[in-house]
Amino acid sequence: MRIGEIAIIGPPGKDKQLFIKSICQTVSDTNGNMSFGSLQINDQLMLHLYGISLYESVQSFAWDLVSKKMLGYVVIFNWLDEEVIPKIAPTIDFFAHRCQNPIVIAAYVDDSDFPLPELYIHNGISLTPECRLMFCKLADEKTNKHVLVTLLNMIIDRLP
Repeated sequence: MRIGEIAIIGPPGKDKQLFIKSICQTVSDTNGNMSFGSLQINDQLMLHLYGISLYESVQSFAWDLVSKKMLGYVVIFNWLDEEVIPKIAPTIDFFAHRCQNPIVIAAYVDDSDFPLPELYIHNGISLTPECRLMFCKLADEKTNKHVLVTLLNMIIDRLP
């Protein structure tokens, strides 16, 4: 069996764990800043999702070592929290310019019933060809699986 590894990164808090929990069969919270989930795709492939909290400096974590193992990244944050966007923008820039792996920026909105926009580029977040911006609802399996499928399609599109 093959195992693919995907990092779900974002600000400290339970956001990453809720995202992982909505789509994975098994989830464990190793500590307040790291979560782990596994998702069996078929009898040949399993995905491991690592929820990793970011701190003040994205360089504080050994991303150069970790990035060699990861198939891709999901950067998750609250779209409606105006304070988090200036904090998450340097992280997105860091991954977009230092890592060659695909990145899906998953901006989540609350669970209200308004329709989610297809694409909206927020001032301050720069996108590269390796990045896609999507919207999701944090605990909603359907929108979160759509984020994951988008990332997997980006990974497949890069295969030789």
